[in-house]
Amino acid sequence: MNLKIIGHFYYLLLKSKAEYRLNFFLEIFVNMFTYIISYCGIWIILRQFGSINGWNYYEVSFLYTLNLLTYGIACLFFYIPIRSIEKMVQSGEFDIFFVKPLDPFWHLIMRQSYLGFLSHVVLGFIMLVFCLNKLAIGVSLHLILVLALIVLGGSLIQSAIIIFFGSLSIKYVRANNLMDIFIYQIRGFIEYPVSIYPIPIQLFITFIVPYAFVNYYPSVYLTGRVSGITGFLFVISPAVIGVLLFWLAYRFFHKMLGEYTGAGA
Repeated sequence: MNLKIIGHFYYLLLKSKAEYRLNFFLEIFVNMFTYIISYCGIWIILRQFGSINGWNYYEVSFLYTLNLLTYGIACLFFYIPIRSIEKMVQSGEFDIFFVKPLDPFWHLIMRQSYLGFLSHVVLGFIMLVFCLNKLAIGVSLHLILVLALIVLGGSLIQSAIIIFFGSLSIKYVRANNLMDIFIYQIRGFIEYPVSIYPIPIQLFITFIVPYAFVNYYPSVYLTGRVSGITGFLFVISPAVIGVLLFWLAYRFFHKMLGEYTGAGA
């Protein structure tokens, strides 16, 4: 798929939203306000307990921010398109992707994208700067490159999980409930330091559904808890795992296409 075509699509999508500016910005504001309340909730908890397993408010907020930012980037491109598969398979509309001279995956993504998740991205960047300032992590070229790797890797991991579980709807029709469990309930574990959970949960969100690489391991490095070769691995791992998982999820989507039999209403 030509990246220029994809870029032009998102330009047109943003331009269409500009036709209804008030509605668009109100939607962004409401979504941002919801997550601001979540930050307030973290503040209340940390004010009561002081720290969580040695992590203070700004460090926990940094964890939450990396989760929010990468989730927002992933959903900006993939959440609505992938979630729509279930309904399209049920109605028979999904058949359209087999008669167009485009990769069905990218055709689906460009057909259904939703810009409301810009609220997550904007708030995520604002809180990222805020947390870095409060944690006294000086801005440098090294930090920018590290954060770019972390955000890229985390976004790809979140995207891959959405794509994988959403793609199950192609064959099994109803998979959105399962996807919700992983992107809401399971992902919720990384809103706080992974180290507070029992070992089985830590292993699960590290090696089975690797959400811990989205924010926990990078944050362990950026907050000075590890350094040297271990720290380097904690920084590079999200990007490596993210690229691999995204490729596997993309391949899995096409595997499910090969098993599609149609399920029109």
